Amino acid sequence: IGYKSFAIVGNESEKSLEHYFAELCVISVDGVDLERGLTNNSQFAANITKILIKQTRKRILVADNSKLGQITLIPICPLETMDILITDKSAPESFIAQARERGLEVIIAEE
Repeated sequence: IGYKSFAIVGNESEKSLEHYFAELCVISVDGVDLERGLTNNSQFAANITKILIKQTRKRILVADNSKLGQITLIPICPLETMDILITDKSAPESFIAQARERGLEVIIAEE
């Protein structure tokens, strides 16, 4: 347990999350690639994200255009694991089209 925040951190947070199910989760990652899927630079964040995805019925990914087409260090899951992608209007049209072809609902956020 974190001293100042009283938050559960580290392996204890992972163990704790495995005991819960959620209707939906909203996640963000460091990289989203059509072939390599979702990736992150932090092993801890990747592990937490994997558990959230596993324990949730509907999965929403929020990623601005700077994360699309990027591959970072730790693999999380294929893009097709997600149900909805929310991105910005600067996202490449080709990425949006291919995400839709893979079964994702794509929502373009307005400013």
